[in-house]
Amino acid sequence: MSGWIKLHRSITDNFLWSKEPFSKGQAWVDLLLHANFTDNQIMIKGQVLNINRGQQARSELTLSKEWKWSRNKVRRFLETLKKQGMIESETGHLTSIITICNYSSFQSDDTAGDTTHETPSGTPDGHLTGHSKEGKKEKNVKKTTSRFAPPSQIEVENYFREKGSSLPNQQAVKFMSHYQSNGWKVGKNKMKCWKSAVSGWVGRDNEKAKTTASNQIPTYQEQFLQEKF
Repeated sequence: MSGWIKLHRSITDNFLWSKEPFSKGQAWVDLLLHANFTDNQIMIKGQVLNINRGQQARSELTLSKEWKWSRNKVRRFLETLKKQGMIESETGHLTSIITICNYSSFQSDDTAGDTTHETPSGTPDGHLTGHSKEGKKEKNVKKTTSRFAPPSQIEVENYFREKGSSLPNQQAVKFMSHYQSNGWKVGKNKMKCWKSAVSGWVGRDNEKAKTTASNQIPTYQEQFLQEKF
């Protein structure tokens, strides 16, 4: 099997994730989920540590608590991953730094917006991740890709009423029918604000009504003939 799937980090918030002791596959996925997306720095007991992309600061004690394993089982598992070339690890007097080998093959830059979200900025070891930066990137993507959403007929009807239309229901039906048929375009351009379109519609109707009323006013000669006969 090959290819990508989207795996959101919120999976770890589900009660099923930590209901039972982790399987080995789940423990491996957990290591991937906690790896830093960007280079960062953390402070533990007053000392600053550099944590690079693909790394995490998590001790055997932390992992044993989260995975519900004994520390010996955690140690054996990590040793197996190192022998398989899947991770590297360094243990210091403050914590352990675990590095995911070939991290970019699991989390490439062009999929960051699809697979990340904002999370708390710490772990039991004081680990500050790059998740918050990823969350900001995702928000920016949403802002730049926002599109026009057609209104409902009720919304249009209420806005016609707000603009003083005497027949808001009928005008809303005509408005929706017209713009749905032309793909919600104003002239040759895609509509950006339907309320502006409603305002223009009402304005044109008012002008038509004034023109019709003025044409219906009889001239002086017409009034004279009507009164005479």
